[in-house]
Amino acid sequence: MTGPSPMGGPPELVAFGEAMIAFVADPAGPLHEASQFSAHVAGAESNVAIGVARLGHRVSFAGRVGDDAFGSMIVRRLRAEGVATGHLVRDSEAPTGLLFRNLREFPPPEVIYRRQGSAGSRLAPDDVHAALEGLPPGTVVHVSGVTPALSESCRAALVVLAETTQARELPVFVDVNYRARLWRRDVAAPVLRSLVASASIVTASRPEAALLTGEDNPADAAAALIALGPRVAVIRDEALGAVARTRSGQAPIIVSSQAVRRVADTVGAGDAFNAGLVASLLEGQSLPDAMAIGHLCGAAVVGVVGDVEGLPTHQEVNAPADDIRR
Repeated sequence: MTGPSPMGGPPELVAFGEAMIAFVADPAGPLHEASQFSAHVAGAESNVAIGVARLGHRVSFAGRVGDDAFGSMIVRRLRAEGVATGHLVRDSEAPTGLLFRNLREFPPPEVIYRRQGSAGSRLAPDDVHAALEGLPPGTVVHVSGVTPALSESCRAALVVLAETTQARELPVFVDVNYRARLWRRDVAAPVLRSLVASASIVTASRPEAALLTGEDNPADAAAALIALGPRVAVIRDEALGAVARTRSGQAPIIVSSQAVRRVADTVGAGDAFNAGLVASLLEGQSLPDAMAIGHLCGAAVVGVVGDVEGLPTHQEVNAPADDIRR
């Protein structure tokens, strides 16, 4: 297994999105019964940024947080994880986004957002221009389908991102990440298809892939996503693990998920998978090996409460990954 690139130099991955503070109820149970909460840095793209940085890669996070205590918590955590924040704007005119959720295996966790009008929703085209300026060809740019759901400004920013990355030969890694609490399916689907069309790599859950393609079978859905433009499409499926297709038209790649001994918190597992996948591809690993590392990262994160607290390091995934491939 090739090790990660040494630190220093331009980022290997730039993630755009909204980082928030998640207040997680304790003890587990219905949210309306919660008596206390713990605070955690959260957000799909910032989760991926931290995950890739822990795996030893140079990462930058771009977006907006409020010029408030919660924004300071996010900046401090990202910097502590080795994520560059030079393009994370401190917005004095809007607050940092918040969410409240509980811990519960069944039914799924309850989530309450306090992110309308947040600093993160004010991502603008100028923010994108600034963060992409001077990046060398090959730098991976990561976005998710959460961002265009937040505001018209965010949608405009992602249009600029798609145009700029194509012109500068910057590969785009898109996680579909549909959130029903943020926008309706009929509104989201065409916007997300357009976002996928700008991608080099796309990941999605099985229901998200079905939303965009009308295909429930993961292999067929992955092929339909490839037809929109990406080179690689990976579908996360609870029953199969992960199913991938590539533009070459070869047979689908299926990699089983990693066994999990203890589940403390399922939120963030998909982001952890994405971090392991893209970090491994940055190292030149094969797609099946990258998917296996993604599964390891997902299994690690669900054992700990919080989106990022359980994300593994490169050293932690190295030995078990080698064992899996033998």
